[in-house]
Amino acid sequence: AFAREAITHIIHTLESDGHEVVYSDTDSVFVRSPEATLEGARRFGEQISQRFTQAGVTFEFQSVYSAFFSHGAKKRYVARQVWPKEEMIVRGYETRRTDAFDYQSSALQEIFERVLAEDIDGLLRRSRELVAAVRNRQVPPSSWSSPGRSGPRSSTTNRPGRRCRSSGSSGSSRRKGTTSSRA
Repeated sequence: AFAREAITHIIHTLESDGHEVVYSDTDSVFVRSPEATLEGARRFGEQISQRFTQAGVTFEFQSVYSAFFSHGAKKRYVARQVWPKEEMIVRGYETRRTDAFDYQSSALQEIFERVLAEDIDGLLRRSRELVAAVRNRQVPPSSWSSPGRSGPRSSTTNRPGRRCRSSGSSGSSRRKGTTSSRA
């Protein structure tokens, strides 16, 4: 409860100061940097970190992202990190799960790259190609089954406890110039 209250206070303060909080969860806040350069974004992140670090609570500045996407669910996002090292960060999606199958992981990686590049036409084209390849049996079953299984997954629609639901418009976020800090 303490971390949630601290994060809520930080979010309200940053927004009151005119900063855009693009994402937050129980221990993290992602803020759009008003600075156009990497060095400026790093300075901005360090200033936020120093401002909100208090006795007993450290608010650590962790990274700078040049692009960020979330479909609105907590702990599920994709970002292009540019500092402290350049890499694509994927959190909460199936590419990081141990039970994800190879075709799923590689397809999501390709799609996420296009999302972060804002290549919507390429994203739609490639998505259709990936689905068509499975439909046309161009992908070996071993590439679309879970590790340790010998064939394709059985349908989950009739399994007890498995339901597919839509949460409606939860919002999505595709942001450039985001800094990330963690309490």
